[in-house]
Amino acid sequence: MNSTFYRHPFQGNLSEEQKIKVYERSTPSVSTHWHDFYELELILEGTGTMNVNGTEHPLAPNTLYLLTPTDLHSYHVEPGQELTLINITFSPDCIQDLTITEMITLTQYIFTKLDDRTAARMIFLMRQMKEECSGEGFLHQKYTTGLMSC
Repeated sequence: MNSTFYRHPFQGNLSEEQKIKVYERSTPSVSTHWHDFYELELILEGTGTMNVNGTEHPLAPNTLYLLTPTDLHSYHVEPGQELTLINITFSPDCIQDLTITEMITLTQYIFTKLDDRTAARMIFLMRQMKEECSGEGFLHQKYTTGLMSC
C-alpha cells in the first residue's frame, strides 16, 4: 500500500484575484491527496469510487460532492476508464453571503446524488462560472461571486 499523500497548495490552483477556479476535465484514478482549498465537483460521465477520510463512496453521473481542506481523498476507476467532471476549487472568501461562507467552513465533506433536473441546473451554473472566471469584463468578479453563492 502506498502511504504517500500529496498536498495541493492554494497558490497555482486558484485565481489570486477571485480565489476560485472552474474547469472541466477527465481523470483516471488519482492517489490520496488533500488541498489548501475547498473543492466542489459534479460527475458528468463515468463510474468509480472515491475514498474520503477512509469512507468509500460510489461515483456516477450526477454525483455532487464538497470536499474541505482537511479531507484526504482519492478516486478509483477501472483501468482504461476515466471520470469526466466539472470542478470548482475555491476559498470561502469568494462568497459574499456570510451564512453560506459559515456553513461551508463549518461543514464536513458532503456527498449527494442529484436528480437529472437539479444536475442540469448545476451544470449550467458551473459552466457559467467557468466562462466568467476566464472573462475580462469589469463585472466578471461580482458575477462569479454571485453564481458561487447560488
